[in-house]
Amino acid sequence: MRSRTGKASKMKASVLLKVCSGVVALAVMQANAAATWQYPGNDTIYANPVTSKVGIGNSHPESPLTVGDASANRGVVRIKSYSATYPPALMLHQAAASGRIWALYSGESTIGVSSFGINDLSGGGYRMVINSSGFVGFGKTSPGKKVDISGAVRADTLYAASGTNNARITYTYVSGSYDDLWLHGVVKVHKSIGSGDANAIVVSSGVVQADSGLFTKVKINNKWTLNAPDYVFDKNYKLPSLKAVEQHISANKHLPDLPSAAEMKKNGVDIAEMNMILLKKVEELTLYVIAQQKEIDNLKQSR
Repeated sequence: MRSRTGKASKMKASVLLKVCSGVVALAVMQANAAATWQYPGNDTIYANPVTSKVGIGNSHPESPLTVGDASANRGVVRIKSYSATYPPALMLHQAAASGRIWALYSGESTIGVSSFGINDLSGGGYRMVINSSGFVGFGKTSPGKKVDISGAVRADTLYAASGTNNARITYTYVSGSYDDLWLHGVVKVHKSIGSGDANAIVVSSGVVQADSGLFTKVKINNKWTLNAPDYVFDKNYKLPSLKAVEQHISANKHLPDLPSAAEMKKNGVDIAEMNMILLKKVEELTLYVIAQQKEIDNLKQSR
């Protein structure tokens, strides 16, 4: 009986001692409110009741919550959850006028358990999502490409597959959509010889236009197989007679060497080749004019 009474008395004394210690600690804290308070029994959590700042692993917090100091492994924060319904999240709330609530989610059910996303909880939905494949979606919760964007894109500089001859930018037309692909500045198109792709730039319909109207300059590099028609001025060149040209025009309704209007409409026009044909015609016309002028001069002299 005495033994039980003695144990009860010791327990009461212990509880009383802890309560008194807490009261004394509180009194000291209130008496010296400006001092940093260290949470009893834990030497890594600190609170300053004057500045309302809390430090985890930092005895002198500089912001409402400061985590870590110069020591190793003291600046890591882990938010852990085992539920997709209540995933780990960090919320940022700007309470000022027109402010929004942003949440950083990991594994939320909308984006998938293996994805990370930035969600505009004020009504905008997920602004960015990164999935386990490393695909990044902007305005898309299930990105299917390395960068998958819903909406317009603006970039000062855009690079595609640098360091490879297979670099490409693909623009896919979606039925019912009238979005345009705008390219401002210098557009360079590279085609590897022997790739089998004869079309570098293809415009199915409409006009290829520069900012100030039609192209002011189309430059064709020297890597081509067309033969400039300087051979027209060779002394061995057989210039067609004007009679033969007239007969061809009467029969075909277009100049020799040139495609017909129907052919151009069906097959299109190779600008480089067409320019060479037209240059040939100009050179032939020059020879006709020279020959005609000689005849005129001879007639003048014979008078």
